[in-house]
Amino acid sequence: MQRINVVVMNPLFLGLFVGTALIGGIAAIGAVLSWGSMRSSLLLAAGILYVVGAFGVTAAFNVPRNERLAHLQAESSEARAYWPVYLREWLLWNHVRTAASAAAAIAATVSLAH
Repeated sequence: MQRINVVVMNPLFLGLFVGTALIGGIAAIGAVLSWGSMRSSLLLAAGILYVVGAFGVTAAFNVPRNERLAHLQAESSEARAYWPVYLREWLLWNHVRTAASAAAAIAATVSLAH
Protein backbone atom coordinates (compact mmCIF):
# COMPACT_ATOMS: atom_id res chain seq x y z
CA MET A 1 0.00 0.00 0.00
CA GLN A 2 2.92 2.33 0.64
CA ARG A 3 4.06 1.86 -2.96
CA ILE A 4 0.56 2.40 -4.32
CA ASN A 5 0.27 5.67 -2.42
CA VAL A 6 3.55 6.87 -3.93
CA VAL A 7 2.72 5.80 -7.49
CA VAL A 8 -0.75 7.34 -7.46
CA MET A 9 0.64 10.79 -6.67
CA ASN A 10 1.17 11.83 -10.27
CA PRO A 11 -0.10 14.73 -12.39
CA LEU A 12 -2.64 12.62 -14.31
CA PHE A 13 -4.32 11.18 -11.22
CA LEU A 14 -4.23 14.44 -9.29
CA GLY A 15 -5.54 16.37 -12.29
CA LEU A 16 -8.47 14.01 -12.71
CA PHE A 17 -9.20 13.84 -8.98
CA VAL A 18 -9.04 17.58 -8.36
CA GLY A 19 -10.58 18.37 -11.75
CA THR A 20 -13.61 16.21 -11.01
CA ALA A 21 -14.07 18.00 -7.69
CA LEU A 22 -13.89 21.36 -9.48
CA ILE A 23 -16.49 20.19 -12.01
CA GLY A 24 -18.69 19.01 -9.14
CA GLY A 25 -18.37 22.39 -7.47
CA ILE A 26 -19.14 24.21 -10.71
CA ALA A 27 -22.19 21.99 -11.26
CA ALA A 28 -23.43 22.76 -7.74
CA ILE A 29 -22.94 26.50 -8.22
CA GLY A 30 -24.64 26.37 -11.62
CA ALA A 31 -27.54 24.46 -10.09
CA VAL A 32 -28.04 27.13 -7.43
CA LEU A 33 -27.81 29.94 -10.00
CA SER A 34 -30.47 28.31 -12.18
CA TRP A 35 -32.59 27.03 -9.33
CA GLY A 36 -36.15 25.96 -9.97
CA SER A 37 -36.15 22.65 -11.76
CA MET A 38 -35.58 19.00 -10.95
CA ARG A 39 -32.36 19.23 -12.98
CA SER A 40 -31.07 21.92 -10.61
CA SER A 41 -31.83 19.79 -7.57
CA LEU A 42 -30.15 16.75 -9.08
CA LEU A 43 -27.05 18.68 -10.16
CA LEU A 44 -26.76 20.27 -6.73
CA ALA A 45 -27.01 16.84 -5.13
CA ALA A 46 -24.44 15.41 -7.56
CA GLY A 47 -22.00 18.23 -6.87
CA ILE A 48 -22.34 18.05 -3.10
CA LEU A 49 -22.16 14.26 -3.06
CA TYR A 50 -18.94 14.24 -5.03
CA VAL A 51 -17.20 17.21 -3.44
CA VAL A 52 -18.06 16.22 0.13
CA GLY A 53 -18.50 12.45 -0.16
CA ALA A 54 -15.57 11.62 -2.44
CA PHE A 55 -13.08 14.50 -2.43
CA GLY A 56 -13.75 15.61 1.16
CA VAL A 57 -13.73 12.10 2.60
CA THR A 58 -10.47 11.37 0.81
CA ALA A 59 -8.82 14.51 2.18
CA ALA A 60 -10.20 14.17 5.70
CA PHE A 61 -10.00 10.42 6.27
CA ASN A 62 -8.02 8.44 3.69
CA VAL A 63 -5.03 10.75 3.12
CA PRO A 64 -4.16 11.05 6.84
CA ARG A 65 -4.15 7.26 7.12
CA ASN A 66 -1.97 7.00 4.02
CA GLU A 67 0.42 9.58 5.47
CA ARG A 68 0.71 7.74 8.76
CA LEU A 69 1.34 4.48 6.93
CA ALA A 70 3.98 6.15 4.75
CA HIS A 71 6.00 7.13 7.81
CA LEU A 72 6.23 3.57 9.12
CA GLN A 73 8.95 1.11 8.24
CA ALA A 74 7.19 -1.70 6.36
CA GLU A 75 8.73 -4.49 8.45
CA SER A 76 8.43 -2.79 11.85
CA SER A 77 6.28 -4.01 14.71
CA GLU A 78 4.53 -0.63 14.67
CA ALA A 79 3.57 -1.17 11.02
CA ARG A 80 2.32 -4.69 11.74
CA ALA A 81 0.22 -3.37 14.62
CA TYR A 82 -1.16 -0.45 12.59
CA TRP A 83 -1.97 -2.42 9.41
CA PRO A 84 -5.24 -4.05 10.67
CA VAL A 85 -6.43 -0.66 11.98
CA TYR A 86 -5.44 1.06 8.74
CA LEU A 87 -7.14 -1.57 6.62
CA ARG A 88 -10.41 -1.51 8.59
CA GLU A 89 -10.65 2.29 8.73
CA TRP A 90 -9.40 2.94 5.18
CA LEU A 91 -11.85 0.40 3.74
CA LEU A 92 -14.75 1.94 5.66
CA TRP A 93 -14.02 5.38 4.24
CA ASN A 94 -13.33 3.92 0.80
CA HIS A 95 -16.83 2.41 0.84
CA VAL A 96 -18.25 5.83 1.79
CA ARG A 97 -16.35 7.40 -1.15
CA THR A 98 -17.60 4.70 -3.49
CA ALA A 99 -21.23 5.12 -2.42
CA ALA A 100 -21.01 8.92 -2.66
CA SER A 101 -19.38 8.75 -6.10
CA ALA A 102 -22.00 6.31 -7.36
CA ALA A 103 -24.83 8.43 -5.99
CA ALA A 104 -23.30 11.55 -7.57
CA ALA A 105 -23.00 9.79 -10.93
CA ILE A 106 -26.60 8.61 -10.72
CA ALA A 107 -27.87 12.09 -9.81
CA ALA A 108 -25.89 13.68 -12.65
CA THR A 109 -27.09 11.07 -15.12
CA VAL A 110 -30.73 11.39 -14.10
CA SER A 111 -30.42 15.18 -14.37
CA LEU A 112 -29.79 14.74 -18.11
CA ALA A 113 -33.32 13.37 -18.50
CA HIS A 114 -34.92 16.43 -16.87
